[in-house]
Amino acid sequence: MRWIKRIAFLLAVPGLTATVASSADWVLFIKNQAGDRLYIEKQSMRITPEGNILVWEKIESGSFKIIVQSWLEVDCSRYRYKVLHRKIVSDDEVMSIGPSEEWEGFGPIDYDYARYHAMCGKLEKK
Repeated sequence: MRWIKRIAFLLAVPGLTATVASSADWVLFIKNQAGDRLYIEKQSMRITPEGNILVWEKIESGSFKIIVQSWLEVDCSRYRYKVLHRKIVSDDEVMSIGPSEEWEGFGPIDYDYARYHAMCGKLEKK
């Protein structure tokens, strides 16, 4: 997976500091064949004035001992997302990565489809 390669690269970068996500009510949305688990913190979901969704996502790797928590802005109408903050936890390291200026598209794979559905599929404006 593309994000695992990025995480492996980021683990080699020293000097990053941690910020803790205050969310605690994680809901499991998918577990793939590799054992990776995707959680969404449903209580964190907010709708921006532009109609995008802000949400915490957590991925626990089944192959590596890594947990990734990401604060995302999701543009459901354009099938894309942007990382506003990312926290990566390994056995003995915690790193924090700041916002990305780039939007990323959800891929055509089942895992990304589940991520999109978890964030956009059943959310209604209140």
